[in-house]
Amino acid sequence: LVDGTTAVSVPGATTTIANCLVVAIASHGIDSAAARFASWANADLADVTEIVDAGSTSGNGGGFGVAAGAKVAAGAYGATTATRAVASRQGRVSLALIPA
Repeated sequence: LVDGTTAVSVPGATTTIANCLVVAIASHGIDSAAARFASWANADLADVTEIVDAGSTSGNGGGFGVAAGAKVAAGAYGATTATRAVASRQGRVSLALIPA
């Protein structure tokens, strides 16, 4: 959990096989249903694309953003970055999904 910043940096990891789909997920604590994430990027992944940017005003609010990209060659990948318009606490995780 990271406190009050607009910068998002989802940690990287290492894949052991080629052609994994890397999914970067970040949460926020903003009481708003508006989209909050922008400019997802990772130089180690091909075709990084935002998949979800959702929020809620229910209860204390909050939301999450998800982006994914391909890790073509097995090996380490660095952090996936994004920005948010409003600073808040955030949680972050990345997953590498193996191809079928």
